[in-house]
Amino acid sequence: MERKGNFAKGKVIPAQEAGMARHKSKIWDAPPSYPVIDMEKTGRNIMRLRQERGMTVRDLQAWFGFAEPQAIYRWQSGKTLPSVDNLYALSTLLEVPMEDILVPRAHEISIYHPEQQAETCCSHRFGWGTILPVA
Repeated sequence: MERKGNFAKGKVIPAQEAGMARHKSKIWDAPPSYPVIDMEKTGRNIMRLRQERGMTVRDLQAWFGFAEPQAIYRWQSGKTLPSVDNLYALSTLLEVPMEDILVPRAHEISIYHPEQQAETCCSHRFGWGTILPVA
């Protein structure tokens, strides 16, 4: 059974009692309203930028000092993203700003209607916990 806690008193009650039945009003089902990186497109972009400069995966491997090229292949396939340090280094090597390497994911903007939810603790954007009156 899904539970949401009362953080002030430590009382835990079932979500259904809190008026938060599992249905269309779940805030966590909404697409994010903040920028999200598209990993696959970013990977293809890294590959494109590398190839435009005549560099091989082995060239990047040597430049980063990696023992194996798998990390670069994972970046290019969109399985992982470079760490912030590696992204900064990659932008220096490719002579482009970091923003030109990352590709944002296109998403629909959803509008959150707080009157449809129980009052939330901490942030309406993230919906962390529910504050309920304790008798």
